[in-house]
Amino acid sequence: MPRVARKELALLLAVLIWALMTHHRRAVPLLPYVYRSFQMSEQRGSDRIIASYHDLNPDSRDEWVSIYRPCWKKLLATDAETMGEALDLVSEREQTLLLVGLLIHDVDNGGIDQWLYNEPGDRAQETLEALKRIGSTKTYDLLAKAISLFPPEALPRDRQKRMKVMVEFEEKHPRVEEELFRLSMQFYETGENIIDLAIAYWRSTEPRYPPESVGGDPDQPADGERKKTTP
Repeated sequence: MPRVARKELALLLAVLIWALMTHHRRAVPLLPYVYRSFQMSEQRGSDRIIASYHDLNPDSRDEWVSIYRPCWKKLLATDAETMGEALDLVSEREQTLLLVGLLIHDVDNGGIDQWLYNEPGDRAQETLEALKRIGSTKTYDLLAKAISLFPPEALPRDRQKRMKVMVEFEEKHPRVEEELFRLSMQFYETGENIIDLAIAYWRSTEPRYPPESVGGDPDQPADGERKKTTP
């Protein structure tokens, strides 16, 4: 069997296994879902990860990792029981960066549908606000359309309740899942690089300290100087 064919077969089998393991919560036909998942995987590239989103240049990639990783570690260090509660314990600046990263991660792995089902979906509205803060327009509009497919009561902040309500809603409105898939494809076609926008936001919101706080105690001598004493 040619190497390319083996690679495609392995990818299809991986998607099938993933679908069997994770899609049991959904009362929808499995084979069409597997096909759509395979199609999504092929379109976005199987090696696409957060750090290479939209083919970032090395400088942007390194900067993104250098600012996102400390925020993520701070999130994990909180005593919160859920990710949503942990996000409430970090600064707005850090929360903005984290919400953007979590959105990219989940959409990249399973589309907007997965993002809504997973813990980041607890903060769907906050994610929209984060996109607005970084100056996103196209991704903001796309995500707002996805959220608007559901009535407010179908997207409670509690993940377990949200999963149950979303399943019931999508069973009654099967076209919603098709629309979510279409919007997930468009996520990579907006031409808007939200990681670069997030990096620019991080730079522009860096805290500014007054000169005296930077220079230390004004009563203390500068380096290399001897403190003068009053006779």
